[in-house]
Amino acid sequence: MGVEFMLCEDFLAHLVAMEVIDEAQAAEALDKQRKTGKPIGQMALDNGILDMQQVFEILDYQSEAGGFFGEIAIGKGFMTETQLTYLLRTQKEMRPSIGAVLIELGYVTEGVLEEQRRSYLQKIEGILV
Repeated sequence: MGVEFMLCEDFLAHLVAMEVIDEAQAAEALDKQRKTGKPIGQMALDNGILDMQQVFEILDYQSEAGGFFGEIAIGKGFMTETQLTYLLRTQKEMRPSIGAVLIELGYVTEGVLEEQRRSYLQKIEGILV
């Protein structure tokens, strides 16, 4: 799990603890953020890493055995870990911030979000000192 993901989760926990949002709203925002953007298979096609036959083979395997698309693609020798890392990083960069999602859902205003970011950063700085 990446540091940014843990910080996102921790920031949402902060918002819940401060009673800015509730747990259901935090879960909904996180889910919406994760589902935003192109799937890895589509991105691999767009970038010429995989062809359509390979994507269908991975999806068929995934529907039977489960697992993550990228890990299956690597296991089948269709892409390298470096290529998957690039796709995952690109996918993440295309996603909106958790704050933008919370605003879009109407759970917070920009002012409240900025105030809570400052409060959260002060809390983190206190832990790090």
